[in-house]
Amino acid sequence: MKTFLSISTLIITTIFLFASCAKEKCKNCPSLPDSSLLCVSFSGDYSLQTQTKASSTAFPSGIQTSILAYSAGDNPTINAAYPGTPISATSDASGNLVFNSGVNLFMPGGSYDFYSVSTNSSSVPNITFTNGLSGVLNNGVDYLWASGKNTSVTANTNVPFQFAHRATALRLSITAGDGVTGLTVKSIKIGQTQQGAVMGLSTGVISAASALSADKADMMLDSNTGTFIMLPLIAGISIPVEVYVDATIGGSAQTNKKYTATIPAPTGGFESGTIYKFAASIGASGITFLNATLENWNEQTLVSINLNE
Repeated sequence: MKTFLSISTLIITTIFLFASCAKEKCKNCPSLPDSSLLCVSFSGDYSLQTQTKASSTAFPSGIQTSILAYSAGDNPTINAAYPGTPISATSDASGNLVFNSGVNLFMPGGSYDFYSVSTNSSSVPNITFTNGLSGVLNNGVDYLWASGKNTSVTANTNVPFQFAHRATALRLSITAGDGVTGLTVKSIKIGQTQQGAVMGLSTGVISAASALSADKADMMLDSNTGTFIMLPLIAGISIPVEVYVDATIGGSAQTNKKYTATIPAPTGGFESGTIYKFAASIGASGITFLNATLENWNEQTLVSINLNE
């Protein structure tokens, strides 16, 4: 029979004079409120995966996360989270996840499944799980997910999370080709997935949308490169794009000139955890999209697309 402490016993005792349990060695833990309890702390990194290797990169300071715990093997769709969780935490400069309420988490020895979600930002993630499923998710959010399943807690323990991107993203870079000067991308509008997707807590999988929204979204511009994060999209659905530029093209000054394109759906659709990176060149004779690749997690060449006036 699985035993849970009541929330009042678990109480995650408030700490004012002690630092939170530290990364890897769980240093500076406070005195335990009960000799049968152990201090559990957390740390975070980004997970980077390719076809040949896996690695991680440091979690920056100030990223807000939400952490949930279950007894090992519990199914979040039918079992309740451990008392006192979810609990919010913020990353520090060393990658430790420090509980926002100034507390520490004490748990009895045993095996646990830990999960954490984030929007990869300084905002506390507005993600609530009910029966193992999140509420409706939104486009434009970089959802992160991590797990530490079957973690054995037999002493003061640090749980290292490797956070993976669970949305999908498109990045479009526009460059000037022959016969073009003074190129400035004014805006890029892109088709976006229909909202309504949810995330499964035990897997981190975001359900893929089966249609596009009627409204286009503005890509975030950095110089002449646009980026947009969206919910995954099933195979077979292409994405429309509108590009507006100021430039001198073939000796003629153009202001807010509009070009349209359709990005064909890659095999498998626009998948979770992938950034699709496209490059387009504006020449005197028009605009051509070059071959695209998947960034960071996999290496794969996509089809070319053509941009029309």
